[in-house]
Amino acid sequence: MSTGSHDYCNVRRVAIVGAGVAGLQAADELVKVGIKEVVIFEGSDSVGGVWRENYAGFGLQVPNELYEFPSFNPSSSDETWPEFPSGKQVQCYIERFADAHNLKQLVRFKTRIVKISPTASNKWSLSAQMPDGQKQDQEFDFVVIAT
Repeated sequence: MSTGSHDYCNVRRVAIVGAGVAGLQAADELVKVGIKEVVIFEGSDSVGGVWRENYAGFGLQVPNELYEFPSFNPSSSDETWPEFPSGKQVQCYIERFADAHNLKQLVRFKTRIVKISPTASNKWSLSAQMPDGQKQDQEFDFVVIAT
């Protein structure tokens, strides 16, 4: 697989830390270019990032067309997408995007990354605290920090 002048055919596994807007968008693009395994680590039990945690009672301060996933129309559901949607509406939009692109299947919910370190083989070792409290180490070609 190649995108422009970059060749990523040796990239097999990419970890993404965070299942908010940036993490989901990164995962979607990585899947599109053919990365074999994309894993999103999310400390909570759902997608949405700050929209789920902090902005539920707030809303967009810019017109909605400046805050859309490429080629994913926020008005594609039964819900009307106002010019300045509420935090709850943005959260629903994020969840619809994740569902429509099958991204939730890539997420390891309630899993926190406790350590990231480079390996001798030019990869990355991630230590994750699993939902049951156990720690699990895994190796990835690249890591995207999207928190």
